[in-house]
Amino acid sequence: MAASAPSTPTDLDWLADALWPQTTPQIVHGHRSSGLRFVANPHRAQPRLLVPADSPRAAAQSVRRYHDGASPAHRLKMGFTEAALRIGGARFLRSRRITIEPGPGPGLVDLVADRLERPIARFAVTLGPPRPNRKPVLQLFDERGSTIGFAKVSVDPFTDELVRRESTWLELAHRHRDPALRVPAVVWSGEIGDRFVSVVAPTWARRRPPSDPSPPPALVSAIHHISTPVSAPALASAPARALLGISDGRAEEALGLLSIPDGHRSTLGAWHGDLTPWNLLTTTSSRVVLDWESAEAGHPLGADLLHHLVAVGMELRGRAPADALSAAVAAWPSAASGLGLGEIDQRVVEQVLALEYVRRDLDLEAADRPVSGLGAAAIARLRSG
Repeated sequence: MAASAPSTPTDLDWLADALWPQTTPQIVHGHRSSGLRFVANPHRAQPRLLVPADSPRAAAQSVRRYHDGASPAHRLKMGFTEAALRIGGARFLRSRRITIEPGPGPGLVDLVADRLERPIARFAVTLGPPRPNRKPVLQLFDERGSTIGFAKVSVDPFTDELVRRESTWLELAHRHRDPALRVPAVVWSGEIGDRFVSVVAPTWARRRPPSDPSPPPALVSAIHHISTPVSAPALASAPARALLGISDGRAEEALGLLSIPDGHRSTLGAWHGDLTPWNLLTTTSSRVVLDWESAEAGHPLGADLLHHLVAVGMELRGRAPADALSAAVAAWPSAASGLGLGEIDQRVVEQVLALEYVRRDLDLEAADRPVSGLGAAAIARLRSG
């Protein structure tokens, strides 16, 4: 049967521009004898994952996305899907078939292969939903269908900064060599045309979730010490310094609402910035930390742990930003005890994290991207004391 007429869904146009910036690939529904053949998940209209269709092993590895935040039901479903694809189940998903026929000249994946000095036989693409940090994440495979690595590709100045930052902090964390902290190794990173690309080695999590998905104190402390901690007042923290440079009444108000005793100094070091269950992988030998796009120096010890509580409340329990923040702050004294933080330093963490949420939403607004709502919730929390 002949393939249907060319179709150009918005998501696939976005992807084509990211991976073939110098050409105009043809995108069709159905599989052709030539071109790159994929199966779209969950469907062709809004694909979130493109799975290579001509290698059962690669297809199975494409959906193997276990992390510490995955529920038992999600893991069971993922394991079933992985097993079905491994025995060739992709060939039955006719309604999800897509073929991309690149134009003349090398695409970005061809140029990545040149930089890696090894052939890339096929690749999967995670598009994800349209979010502020949306970018293609490519899973690269060799001829046997084994994973070579994962490549993040910047698509604009906003994501360019994120991908560069992650590459830098992965290198710093790798050199830190704390036994409590493990990160993926950077295989290669650099500019390809106007795109910045970072390729990291694969790391696989256990299928069985950990009994406690919370990051242990030793891990939080190890991240904090990636950069040399300094003793400084809260106004010297990275979020406070960033807000001082923003001409917005909300930034000024948030800074004016700080209620830390005069002269108090806290230990400011590194933080991951998104130390959530879905960025933690429990392996057979360690805990691996992924996604360092928000990492930065100049944050108080414990900020990662408090942010973890907020993120769990919003993403896993469905709470509104204000409710998630209130619940996290209520649970914070108990969580902070493992880090040895006194009452004042606990308050520093709460208030500096509030400044960080204000800063993030203001940055997203400036980039014309949707905000999380945590910025407004944080200001309300600071007002309440």
